[in-house]
Amino acid sequence: CDEVYAAGGKRYDIAGEVNWRKGLPYSSTVDHMMTHLFNFLNGEGVSQLEIAKVAWGTLTLLEFELQGMRDQLNDLNNKRENA
Repeated sequence: CDEVYAAGGKRYDIAGEVNWRKGLPYSSTVDHMMTHLFNFLNGEGVSQLEIAKVAWGTLTLLEFELQGMRDQLNDLNNKRENA
């Protein structure tokens, strides 16, 4: 997963290694996870990297839950209501 964190930092021009800990909307994280899960299932990309990206999202959501950030970041119900 280190490679995934490093690549994300470069791609999104994020200063500092722990910038993600400031929080991300749950919907963005789940969308990221689903994109890479479907890439893996469809044989697209490098399979280990796609799985690592799904794991990154899962562990990120777990970290947000453990830090008590659900009320601040969980926008999933809003997305469903507006769909």
